[in-house]
Amino acid sequence: MNRHGVGHTCITWDEQDVETAVAVLAELGYEGVEVFGWTLEELERQGKLELFGTCGIPLTSVYFAMNLCDPNQWEASMARGKKWADIMKRLNARYICLGGEDVDRRTYRYEAYRKQIQKAVNEYGKRFADMGLTLCYHPHTGTPIQTEEEIRSLMEGTNPDWVSFAPDVGQIQKAGANPVSLVGDYLERIRHIHLKDYDGKPLSYDENGKEIDTSGFVGYAPLGEGVVELPAILDLIEHSDVFDNLIMVELDGGKTTPIPQREAVLRNREYLRSLGYHFRTEGSRDKGEMNDGI
Repeated sequence: MNRHGVGHTCITWDEQDVETAVAVLAELGYEGVEVFGWTLEELERQGKLELFGTCGIPLTSVYFAMNLCDPNQWEASMARGKKWADIMKRLNARYICLGGEDVDRRTYRYEAYRKQIQKAVNEYGKRFADMGLTLCYHPHTGTPIQTEEEIRSLMEGTNPDWVSFAPDVGQIQKAGANPVSLVGDYLERIRHIHLKDYDGKPLSYDENGKEIDTSGFVGYAPLGEGVVELPAILDLIEHSDVFDNLIMVELDGGKTTPIPQREAVLRNREYLRSLGYHFRTEGSRDKGEMNDGI
């Protein structure tokens, strides 16, 4: 039997549609959601942190983009991250999914920044651990940590007491690595995961080196419709002794998605149901248990 519940990030929708995203994911029986730190800050500014409690679905993780390569920006980055972390704590969210800043991968050389990156991630992890939160590093294409070699170097160069691993298996596959191998090798460091499929089609870029989205899902696909070995990855996670989080499904939405967002996340749910995962029955959520952020 599969032990873990299933959540879904809100990135399938535009950031301006986060309220719709949370409501739909709750309706479809997902057990938790993830948003960006800056989205959470905007919800607070608008007085809408009760959104999660009203919809009856908890915020369980938040994606932070923070500077890794420039020490002159670390304190400002940490100050911004602390603001998001303070809001997280009010909502009883526990997991920080950390990614780095955008870099030009045509000219970027990891080795030139390796020591700074490892120092920054360690320091961020320590400070957030002191706040009672778990920092999990998330490799992402177009950022300082993308390739298998970079991921392994970061894992080996950071303190496991402060830095856990949050593999985005679709991103890892897209970057040319084997996510099954990385998940297996760092299983004891994994406290968060983005379960995502990649369509496997060739990538194209504009004159500035930015990826061109030809799929409407930034090269990704609903679960089971791409090339990622999802059952093997899930089997590893289910046998982990330390993973105690939701399996967080993700499908990036482009400017124009090929199918409606609701249908996309419904396909994700049905795929996982076919593997034996269970979802909350509509109308069965106990809204009284949710922290409304007041």
